[in-house]
Amino acid sequence: MARAILVCGATGKQGGAVINHLVEQNADFEILAVTRDATSGSAQRLLKKSSKVHLVQGNLADPTALFKTAQDVASSPIWGVFSVQVPMGFGQGGGGELGQGKALVDASLKAGVKFFVYTSVERHGADNATNVPHFAHKHEIEQHLFNKSKGTDMEWAVLRPVAFMDNLTDNLFGRVFTTSWRMAVKGKPLQLIAVSDIGYFGAEAFLHPEKYKGRGVSLAGDDLTIEQFAAVFKRNTGKELPGTYRVLCWLIMTMVKDFGYMFKWFHDVGYDVDIAALRKEYPGLKDFETWLKAESEPTRQTQPENTSCIFNMSKLLTIFGATGNQGGSVVRAALADAVLSKEYKIRGITRDISKPAAQALASKGVEVVSADMNSKTSLAEAIKGSHTVFFMTTPNFTGGASEEQAHGKNVTDVAAETGVKHLIYSSLLHVTETTNGRLKHVVHFDDKAEVERYIRAKGIPSSFVLPGYFMSNFSALQMIRKGEDGVYNLAYPVSDKAKFPLIDTESDIGKYVVAAIRNESTLLGKQILAAEDYYTPTRIVAEFEQVTGKTARFVPVDAATYKSFFAGPMAAMADEMLENHLFIDEPGYYAGKDLKESQELLAGVGLKATTWKEFLEANKAAFP
Repeated sequence: MARAILVCGATGKQGGAVINHLVEQNADFEILAVTRDATSGSAQRLLKKSSKVHLVQGNLADPTALFKTAQDVASSPIWGVFSVQVPMGFGQGGGGELGQGKALVDASLKAGVKFFVYTSVERHGADNATNVPHFAHKHEIEQHLFNKSKGTDMEWAVLRPVAFMDNLTDNLFGRVFTTSWRMAVKGKPLQLIAVSDIGYFGAEAFLHPEKYKGRGVSLAGDDLTIEQFAAVFKRNTGKELPGTYRVLCWLIMTMVKDFGYMFKWFHDVGYDVDIAALRKEYPGLKDFETWLKAESEPTRQTQPENTSCIFNMSKLLTIFGATGNQGGSVVRAALADAVLSKEYKIRGITRDISKPAAQALASKGVEVVSADMNSKTSLAEAIKGSHTVFFMTTPNFTGGASEEQAHGKNVTDVAAETGVKHLIYSSLLHVTETTNGRLKHVVHFDDKAEVERYIRAKGIPSSFVLPGYFMSNFSALQMIRKGEDGVYNLAYPVSDKAKFPLIDTESDIGKYVVAAIRNESTLLGKQILAAEDYYTPTRIVAEFEQVTGKTARFVPVDAATYKSFFAGPMAAMADEMLENHLFIDEPGYYAGKDLKESQELLAGVGLKATTWKEFLEANKAAFP
């Protein structure tokens, strides 16, 4: 009869690696995989590995109940246990880890377990507890195991791995780790281990208990300085090692004592594994370069759910104007989307990466870079490696020469040269052409339409998001303005039949871009009308009154009166703003096109645009 092994952390790194090796060896074990949620995707994938794998839903906080559930699943008494606990978050003292680790030892003894494998941490000597809290707790769990099992039938083995190669993930933690390594460890080497090799030794301990019983095995496969590590990374990927702001790492190491103590220990003491001796025992032990080539691909099956290795080469989404209204909206929407956040790494382009808004993005795991739209060299560096690029161009309302077309063409040229697979541009209609020359001063519409035309001519796979009339125009630009009589006026050179397609740019542009990316194959070459609904001036005013409780009115004005609103420095934009609104009046902002298709597009990815009333509720303070 096959022996039953209870594997904790089965959907995590180490437990998952042990299961992988047991399955690869076709070992005669009944594998009881512990998971907190047996219905999760990662748990269900375990079942597909082998008919010998059985799921046990439970929690290490109650090991007695866990063993009862596991024994109900098993067809024989539980012979072995693989024990792994993670700190309950750096800075929380490891109390949860310590209690759970000891309790699992006690429950295993009570259940009659014969072989207990505990994965701990290398500490430059088995008796060295260190001053790193989560290291010290693992040492204490080891001592509890040794003392409690003495004189019993339960044998044990302890694995003591060093820092994981697999922990260097393309998220905030991974970038903080590499940067903290550079800052704190400086020129000293740091030992590393592939999690798959921990899995090998864990599986071997169960397969050959007579060889491993009573033994502590320190595990490392490479010993590199950060400079050597970065050089191997660049040699194999062509990329610089990702990092983040040093000030952020300094703050984390200062405020999260466990993290700070660990990196100080790396510098002052460090791991001490005899890698050459270990490689003699296991010739397949991986150094970093071998691991990088063999196990860092996106299809790597040992990768636990919800992690993304920095070496994964997953698709890259690059977003221009990442700290602005449109680009910022796209960044937030992509990070919030359950599909895109797993499929894409995000790079945000901004002019000044030192400003707080850029640093805030970096803290969320966004790679923040600077670029100049006037420089193709700068753009090439910013765009390289991108699968999808979203960009917009910014108009000049001061009367000077517009640079939108030049900027748009530069980005397009570089996107074509670097092999971008999906270019998404924030475009608009060509007013001059749509009105047969009647309205020829709406330069910021026409320039964007010309850029769109250039993109199409280049043949780049592309989609076009056409933002509607910004709701923020009414608040930030005071287009609904309080008069001397206390009544708010909406004074426009349009009739009440004019239809304004309103959009909350900051909240919603990103939703349309997310929908464009998720429906890439069906939306290539298409225009997406990004607006929640059409609103007449009367409806705008009526809903304003309903939400704010203030009196308001729509005031139609003639062209001369409207242009008079743009005095002084704003005079240069008077003709453009006038014709912009005349265009809305006739033939219409989107030339009469229906919004149903774009509304359904959002609904199809579970999103909804912000209504005018919802915008007003959130921005009442803008109308004192």
